[in-house]
Amino acid sequence: MLTTEAHGKTDVGRKRQHNEDAMLVDAGLGLYIVADGMGGHAAGEVASARAVEVVKQHVAANRAIFKELEKDPSQANRAAAASVVEVAVQRACADIYKQAVADASKRGMGTTFVCLALGGSKGIIGHVGDSRVYLVRDGQCHRLTEDHTLISAQLKAGTITKEQAATR
Repeated sequence: MLTTEAHGKTDVGRKRQHNEDAMLVDAGLGLYIVADGMGGHAAGEVASARAVEVVKQHVAANRAIFKELEKDPSQANRAAAASVVEVAVQRACADIYKQAVADASKRGMGTTFVCLALGGSKGIIGHVGDSRVYLVRDGQCHRLTEDHTLISAQLKAGTITKEQAATR
């Protein structure tokens, strides 16, 4: 039996003056999201809030697909649920881009994004950037996502070492 426990807390951090984080902890919907506006860019808090809202709306509108996944975790139902998450993230990206193009004060806005959408004991992860999903089981913490960053790509390709990455 799956037992989930989720909590949300956000902090401005050490480098920024204002918080650009947005999150959702919705056990009823089976949706958990963290979006972190890109500091140093315009309107990161707008981008992160909008990403959370767009994904929540799309997942909620397609909740029946996750109910099917809960009843029958077949490959077809897994693919359907993954498609819902993928389309939701793509819609959020398109919406944020459209807002940035339409309003000069929001040009360049962006956000990292990570979500977990549950269908019973099965979950679909969607993510963009360097926000992460971890699984904690039996006192052990396991990172489930890989950062979408230049440094991460360089480490994976072996063009830089961990020591070099720490200084960048």
